[in-house]
Amino acid sequence: MNDLINSFLEEANELIIDLEDSLLTLEEIPNDKDAVHRVFRVMHTLKGSGGMFGFNAVSDFTHHLESIYYKIRSGELIVTKEILTLTLKSVDLLKELLKSPDKIPDNVQLNYTSLVNEIKSVSSGKKKKETKEPIVQAEAKEEISNGIATYYIHFEPNAEILQNGTNPLYLIDELTALGSSYVIVNTQKIPEIDELKIDNCYVSWEIILATKAEVGDIMDVFIFVEDESNIDIQKLSSFNLLQYPEFENAIKDFENKKLLINTIQLQNLGKKLIAEQPPIIEVQTNTLEEKARVDNIDNKEDTPKKTTDSQESKPKEAKASSTNRVTKSTNSFSTIRVSSKKIETLMNLVSEMVTSQARLNLLAEEIKKPELTDAVENLEKLTRQLRDNAFEISLIPIESMLTRFKRLIRDLSAEVNKEVNFTAEGIDTELDKTIIENLSDPLLHIFRNAIDHGIEDSKTRKSKGKPKVGSIKLKAFYSGTNVYIQITDDGGGINPEIIRTKAIKKGLISSNDKLSRNEIINLITLPGFSTAEKISDISGRGVGMDVVKRNIQKIQGELLIDSTLNVGTTFTLKLPLTLSIIDGLIVNIDKTPYIIPIPVINKIRPVSHTKITKAFNNTMVIDSEQIPFIYLRQHFNVDSKAPDKEMVIVVNYENQRMGIIIDNVEKQAQVVVKSIGKQFHQHDIISGASIMGNGQVALVLDTNKIINSIDKTKNSTKNIAL
Repeated sequence: MNDLINSFLEEANELIIDLEDSLLTLEEIPNDKDAVHRVFRVMHTLKGSGGMFGFNAVSDFTHHLESIYYKIRSGELIVTKEILTLTLKSVDLLKELLKSPDKIPDNVQLNYTSLVNEIKSVSSGKKKKETKEPIVQAEAKEEISNGIATYYIHFEPNAEILQNGTNPLYLIDELTALGSSYVIVNTQKIPEIDELKIDNCYVSWEIILATKAEVGDIMDVFIFVEDESNIDIQKLSSFNLLQYPEFENAIKDFENKKLLINTIQLQNLGKKLIAEQPPIIEVQTNTLEEKARVDNIDNKEDTPKKTTDSQESKPKEAKASSTNRVTKSTNSFSTIRVSSKKIETLMNLVSEMVTSQARLNLLAEEIKKPELTDAVENLEKLTRQLRDNAFEISLIPIESMLTRFKRLIRDLSAEVNKEVNFTAEGIDTELDKTIIENLSDPLLHIFRNAIDHGIEDSKTRKSKGKPKVGSIKLKAFYSGTNVYIQITDDGGGINPEIIRTKAIKKGLISSNDKLSRNEIINLITLPGFSTAEKISDISGRGVGMDVVKRNIQKIQGELLIDSTLNVGTTFTLKLPLTLSIIDGLIVNIDKTPYIIPIPVINKIRPVSHTKITKAFNNTMVIDSEQIPFIYLRQHFNVDSKAPDKEMVIVVNYENQRMGIIIDNVEKQAQVVVKSIGKQFHQHDIISGASIMGNGQVALVLDTNKIINSIDKTKNSTKNIAL
């Protein structure tokens, strides 16, 4: 049972993300009816599933909320900012209710009661007059009838629906119990007897239903077959059209001609009949006794049954009708849901296979038997394909975390009274699940800073000749083996002079330090650095950008900042595709293997040990470019004799390049990076370890942290030219 509840919670969280996304879409594109339908469907599913798994508070609350969006769909209510804000508050409450199904905390209970009262008030239309800025103009509203409306329902289950124990006839039976009905069975798809499979369903149903039930109640009938059926529900009229013989004859005409019912034709006929013969107030009878018998699918020539309400009283005039459509497409089952734990297990097994493959390759080289070599090469191809497929499975699109940031920007911009337009590009770009999870905090801080410090208020923007509404854009794209995420705002930008003055005041640099513009801007990533005069709930404590840089480095990424005063700022996050298996360069220092990630390497050049020892200020000239270098033998306190010819590996470091001197380069390889455990956490220049094919352990070097760990001012005065 716990597994089922966990599955429900996972699905509920995904539904809530979809709900938030739909609400934000509605706010941006107010006349998006698909978004309204998505909101309604999510609430409907939460209501049904919540009740089934014991989350009764979730089920009851969404039932109240659902009533608002039913009325919006039917044109009885208009979408307003107040309604969207109320719904977003309700989303926050649903998140709390999902955390505590058994006992609701007092503060959550108070919020629950308050929101339910507000929902009832909005649903009753009492707040409609208070609305100042309607987002969507309501369509012509149909005059309220006595509560019995006429619906057209098309129900076409998948052919395989009988195989899971579902009996569609029970659903038709339950549906017709809701009111008066006329049922037509479509049997045209039943094959000849020699082609017929006894466990397949070949029929569909068209039902005309006059009922007091709402669309949500009708959808409840199909709640467990939604994904296995085509379901179409349309409201034909707010009156009982089945009381008109002419209407019934029109339905029979479609049936006799074996045509699908034309709902527009029936709606027009209904309008005409209502105008000519004003309907009477109807009292719905006990429909269980009057409902039609559902035809047996074995009898192709069965005549549809109909039931009608027998009691009629006062006439009432109608002016117009509207149609509401709820369509559920057939699920093609092209995707399946798999727990992240199983994916992690698969990736671990693939990682072990890559390690074993390296060992096998080494053995094949030693034994030197052609048959074995061929077999190992074929196995290596299969391993590579398996690894690539497993990688693809473990990747998640950036879009998956976008909704929370849309909501954050919406709420924060309202809090600081700024207007901000958020756009995103390349959101289908995929990243490793672990990287996606570690990106939340950095992106959160960047967005908060952009809204609080970057985007100016409308008055200031107007004085600078900028649009009243500020802009924040997220752009994601692939480049080589990396993914880049750029967040650009069109705010005031970063003033290097203010940064420098503040850094001197805080003692982070001295007034004599000569820093480039980029180096000054990068000072904002130092712990405790902030230019904010006031500390607010949003920012100003000087911990945001420090967190951004540390978290990006933690996932072997790089943070680049570019800013132009009064134009805006761009934060670029350069990220690896995955963390578990990397392309690495195996190098040696005193016969000990180390691994340097390939993506950070710019170039490799040989250099004599003599030139290194005679270098000036640890700087060398490579391809006409002066490049500072780090001598790892010295950094690692290796005392053994260095080789006469060593290698310098030039790596990209922030916006510049640095050289790293090692003994020699062994080879390039794909390696599985493993955690080095808590006992090595103080050595942050080591980001992990990998087991080589010969069983030897190689440490993975974090070149950024190696460079950061070296105090440049202590470097000796050396300079060489290659």
